[in-house]
Amino acid sequence: MTPLEFLKDALPVDVNNRLHYSNTRIDQFWTTLTFAQSLDGKIAGINGQQIILSGKESMFMTHWMRSMHDAILVGINTVINDNPQLNTRHLPSRDEGYPQPLPVILDTTLRIPLDCKLIKNAVTGIGRFPLVLCAQGSESLSLRKAELESLGVTVIPVASKEHGRIPLLATINVLQQHGIRSLMIEGGQTVISSCLSSPNVALIDRIIITVAPVFIGEKGLAVTNDSSGKAKKLQLAVTGALGSDIVASYEVPSGSHNEE
Repeated sequence: MTPLEFLKDALPVDVNNRLHYSNTRIDQFWTTLTFAQSLDGKIAGINGQQIILSGKESMFMTHWMRSMHDAILVGINTVINDNPQLNTRHLPSRDEGYPQPLPVILDTTLRIPLDCKLIKNAVTGIGRFPLVLCAQGSESLSLRKAELESLGVTVIPVASKEHGRIPLLATINVLQQHGIRSLMIEGGQTVISSCLSSPNVALIDRIIITVAPVFIGEKGLAVTNDSSGKAKKLQLAVTGALGSDIVASYEVPSGSHNEE
């Protein structure tokens, strides 16, 4: 199985390898949650230190998946810890290139570094400027917001919930207003935890998990910070092997998204 063959089974894609769907959790908006983890359920090392978990083949799969979505979302901790580029640079070279997803960053207090790769790439013309969602109503952020906007970054204040987090549904509503119709969510832990919690999990159309053949240990960063101990049921759709990694696609059963 190749990375593209797996995705054609796991996602509703057309002949141009773009998402083509009619049945979604939110009208005309598709959301995929994806992440790589170790065998013991860790996504990073101690204190969130980046560890490359995906092998070459599953990395290709991730970049193909990025090209299929309009936007790609991560939290600010991922930007600070990993300094990602969130593009499709690992795909095979071709004359027409590949669609590049719009980077979307959840950053309530605008901590995004001005010299991060996302901004530097966009300034030099080899990437798209990120769309940053911050907390609404904070006058202290006005100078930072203006500084980011002067570089070309779009900053949108959004009403946040308790603990200062921006709701997933509010995020999707903003993206819809900007013409985005599909979203790939890559992490990190806070974002994944939010997506897998009720009621947010009911907004997810597909969950794709890569499991790498490695143990990180108890001090590694777990997939979620949920300590409730309550099970969340998913329905296996497709599974396969990409190199030494196992990849699986899951659906959230209708009517069973509540924690039990």
